[in-house]
Order: sequence, then C-alpha cells, then structure tokens
Amino acid sequence: MAKSWIGIVFLVSLPVFAGVSGGDMESVLSGQDVRTIDVRTTQELFAARDALRKEKPSVPVDVRIAPGEYFLEKPFALTAVDSGTETAPIRYRCADGKAVFTAAKRVPSARFRPWKDGILVADIADLGIRFPNERQIRGVTQCPPPVPELFVDGTRYEMASWPNDRQWTTFTNVVVMGAGWGDKGVTNRQGRLNVPGTFGYDGDRPSRWTEAPYVWMHGYFRWDWRDNLLPIGKIDPKAHTIALGTRATYGLARGNPSPRRWRVVHLLEELDIPGEYYVDFAGKTLYLKPLKPLTAESRVDIVAGAGTLVTAEGVKNVVFENLKLCCANQAMKGKDCTRLVLRGLEVENIRGDGVTLDDAANVLVATCDFKAIGSLCLNLNGGDRRTLVSAGNRVTDCDFGPAGIHAKTGCAGFYTYGVGTVFDHNFVHDMPHHALGIGYQGGNDCVFSHNIVSNCCNESDDAAAFYKGRNPSACGNVLEGNVFVDCGKNGKHGTMAVYFDDGDCGDTVRDCLFIRCGNKPYGGAKFTHGALFYNAGYAFVTEGNVFIDCPAGNRTSGADDWATDAWWRKHLKGLNTRLTEEVAVTGAVYKAHYPWIADLLPGLPDGARTNYLKRCTFINVKVPVAGRSHCLPDCRFLDHDDGTRPAACRTAGLLTERK
Repeated sequence: MAKSWIGIVFLVSLPVFAGVSGGDMESVLSGQDVRTIDVRTTQELFAARDALRKEKPSVPVDVRIAPGEYFLEKPFALTAVDSGTETAPIRYRCADGKAVFTAAKRVPSARFRPWKDGILVADIADLGIRFPNERQIRGVTQCPPPVPELFVDGTRYEMASWPNDRQWTTFTNVVVMGAGWGDKGVTNRQGRLNVPGTFGYDGDRPSRWTEAPYVWMHGYFRWDWRDNLLPIGKIDPKAHTIALGTRATYGLARGNPSPRRWRVVHLLEELDIPGEYYVDFAGKTLYLKPLKPLTAESRVDIVAGAGTLVTAEGVKNVVFENLKLCCANQAMKGKDCTRLVLRGLEVENIRGDGVTLDDAANVLVATCDFKAIGSLCLNLNGGDRRTLVSAGNRVTDCDFGPAGIHAKTGCAGFYTYGVGTVFDHNFVHDMPHHALGIGYQGGNDCVFSHNIVSNCCNESDDAAAFYKGRNPSACGNVLEGNVFVDCGKNGKHGTMAVYFDDGDCGDTVRDCLFIRCGNKPYGGAKFTHGALFYNAGYAFVTEGNVFIDCPAGNRTSGADDWATDAWWRKHLKGLNTRLTEEVAVTGAVYKAHYPWIADLLPGLPDGARTNYLKRCTFINVKVPVAGRSHCLPDCRFLDHDDGTRPAACRTAGLLTERK
C-alpha cells in the first residue's frame, strides 16, 4: 500500500484541501447502527447487491466480503438503484485479509503436453475464452492486442515477440509513407483513406513469418509520442520490404529523429525463450514456454472473464474498500457517480486501463495501489468548465506504477479533465510516457501537490512526465511542492519533467524540485527544452522551484515568430471552438476568475507575452533559462555545493524509497 510518509515533502508545509474526504460516510459506517451482510462466494456477492436493491435500506450497510477469490464471469455492475444515501451509505469491503476480484480462469497443469523445444501446448476450447474474430484481428490499431493474458504462478508471461525482452529493432528506409492524420489530400466522405505505408528492413528475420496467419507490428512509426499496433499486409523477402495492412496514425516518416522503432508481437514462430506464450485462435490452443517446469501445484491463469470487473453508473454514497482487482481487461469503469470512495484497493495485472470515472463528483481515491497496468492507471474527470464549478474529486496517498505494459504512449499514472481535481501526496513511477496530465478536453483549477514522480517519460520523445497543452482556456491549475526525479532524460527532440504545450497559459509551478530531469542537447544544438518547458504560452507563475543537475532549467519557446501577435492571431483562430464554444473566455465567469484572460486575445505588442521566474534556484544547471523565460533578481545560480544540493537529494532519496 502507499505509505503515509509521502506527506513528507521538500520545501513547504502540507496544505489542507477542501472538498471530499470520505470521512462523513466512513464515520457513519463506523457507528453502532450498521447492518452487516457477510459474503463468501461470487454468487453471494451478487445476491447481496440484489437484496439491497430491493430493500432500499434506511441504515448504513457493511457488506463484509470474506478473503479469497471471486471469479467474475460478468461485471459486478452497480447502477443508480444500488446507491446508498448520505445517512445510509453502502460499503463493500474485506475487513480481514484481501478479497480478490478476478477474471482469470485456471488452466489445469495436467492439460499441458510437450510440443517441441521445451514448449508446452494445451487445449483451452472449453474454458470460455473470448477469441477475437477476423475483423478484430485485422482491424487492430492500438495496444493492447486482442489476446487473452497469461499468468503462471502470479507472473505475467509475455506474448511471443521479436526482438525478445520488449526490445526494439529499427528502420530508416521509408518506401511508401502512406496516409497520416493531418496529411492533405487523403480524406473522403467516410473519413480518412486507408493508405498504408511500406518500409525496408535489414536482415532476413521477417522471412520466417511469411506463413503465419497474421502478424502484428508494434512501433513508433513517425512520432515518439504515438505508438501503433498494426497488422502487416505483406512481407517481401526478396525486396526486403514490409507493407502495413492498415495505416499508422501519422503515416511512416522521420517525425522525431530516425531511426523508427518497431517489433512484432504474438507470433508462434518467435516463441523461443522461457516466459513467453502464444494463443492459437483458430485451434483454441495455448502454447507456452515455462520459466520453470510445471507441477501439479503450478497455477496457470488465463484472463477469460469479464471485460471490466466492476462498473458503476449513477451510483451515490458507496464505498469500496480493501479489495484487490486483478487479471482483467479493466478493473473499474464508472460514470455520473457522486460521493464514491475507493480506499485501500490494489489494482494489478490489468490488460488495458485500470480505473476510469467520468462525470464524477465528490469522489475520493485514497491509499490505493496501481501496478502492472497495461495502459492508464486512473482517469478521474468531473466539473463544469463553462461555470468553473468544481467536481470536488480527490486522489491522495496512492502508489502508481509501473504502467504502460502494453500501450507505450497515452498511458500514465493519472489523467484528469474538468474542474477542481486535487491530486496530492502520491508516488508515481516507472511510466514510459506521461506520469500525470490534464487531457485535451481541458482542465481548470486542478491542484497537483506534494507528489513524487520518478523515472517517467524515458521511452518517448517530445513529451514530459507532466503534460498539458493546446487549450489556453484550461488555466488556473497549480503544481506545488512536487518532486520530479530522473524524468525525461532520453529524448532527442526534447523531453521534460513538466510540459505546457502549444500556447497553454495561466498555470502555476511553485516550490517544485527537479533532479536530473530533461534531455541533453543533441546534434549540435546548444539548448534543450529544459526540465520545465512552456511552449509559446504565457501568464505562468513560476516561483520557488529548485533545479539540480538538469541540463537546462526553464524555457519558453518564442525566440521566433511564436512571440508575435500575428502568430497568436493565427493560433487562437484555430482554437476558436475551445475558447468561445466549449467555454466563453470573454464572458463574465472567466474574466472574474482569471483577470489576465483579456491578454489572451490578440492586441499585445510583440514580445509582451513573457514569463518571469521568481525565487528559483539552479544548481549545476548549464542553461538556467532561455527563450522568453527570464529570471528576476531573487533567483540564485550555483555551480558549487552550498549545502542545498545534499539536503534536497537526501530528501528525494528518502521519498522515492517505497519500503
């Protein structure tokens, strides 16, 4: 579980947040006038829900779920009729030990027989596996692939792939670029024309795959902030070319610096190392190469049940506590939920997203662990951006990571949009792309406070551990007292710890600590984007931050035409829908809440949109600021040890120890 020591934070004292705490409901559930229902089987779990649905209890109810496994063939689904009330909430919890909700079915180890080269095979036709159809196989465009996941003695096995160990091979020779999103001349009345690309490869490995019924390719085909999973259309061993079966999102090209990365996944011809498996959809058989010999006690689980373990729609005043949600396509999905509390959950070994809660209000997620998640850990959204009414949602004292096991971009520990989300005292680590972010739908007045973010955004490019962008009306957000360690170090175009992209404006970065964040210059460049990057935006409050051992500190792009009023006129014209239809930046609500918002509109002199840093300290930072970022006289620049570095590094070291 996440530890309360996450509250020990560098530089500033802990804030107190208003909004949902869950304490009112939980105190009611701790009182004497509480009805209890004991549950020991999956059937009893559903029966308890159905009974409460009919009875409409007038007192608090504690559904006590006994430790053990609960296989869910279908989701445990709650709707508005399953709600509690503020004085009579309903709690589903395991009071002693851990109750495990799972969609994994057991494959008896006695079924396996030798095939060849240490590979075992078993018939799984009778296990209720949902095998993909031809359309799903040929139509895939994003990870994860439609393959049941396999776990042996609790260890996730890898789909048979090449190269092994989640490594990549590369190409530089683009034969046919193919159509990509945003390319001219490739649209029709139904949408985009499917014009796949073709590239040349080195070596002879692909010649082994020509007889396979299908081949999937995972890769970064143009940009390192967008991966695709695509079917291969044709392999030509003589020409040494591979033609894709459908187009990559942005076509094949040298977007970020070449070479482009790719690998093939789920291919029987590449089942060659222990810990890999392959599912024959047509033959309904499972092939695996075990890490150690299977015995009668070996546990082989294949995910075959519910797509989502728990669903909640229109639910109010319900608590989920001390449960483990694992081995499924998704752990929980909710919509229009109010006063929902998730406390002490373990979300683990999920194929896709962990938990998604849309249009939520007064939701609390506390002391939860998310690990080994295929894509995104937690997505929590709510609030009204037109009126700036806060949703009152909060995420606190949770542990996120690793994630992005399958999808390498668009994955994160936490995403939000809407108004007023608070994300505080969490530990987010080991993410290939973003760790945290506000989605393109926009977010206002969200607070990210006193979190630790470590080892994130080190497999992508033109990206950051915290990302937000392309919507100047999504402002008033605060990053305060966060620690970023070893984030965004490996990009060539530019990777950062914090990135406000494409004209984003009006947010605050205060009292944060950046240690070894941002990539070094490459290809003769004199500067990178820095640990903290503002891409053309302005009206930022940047104060009290400490940068240690970073190649660069803060940059605001705009040494070129991005600083001119003409650029802003063009840029804002393209954002008209977001500024005047989704919200009204010239209306009374926004003008009162954000006094600077009038400067968003064209009319300022060239160069007036500048960001200033206050009370910031730079220790061993070669280029503290650049572009339209400027330091005020109270900033400090140190190239020696004055005692600040050891104290800060010791603090960060303590905070990033999980035990």
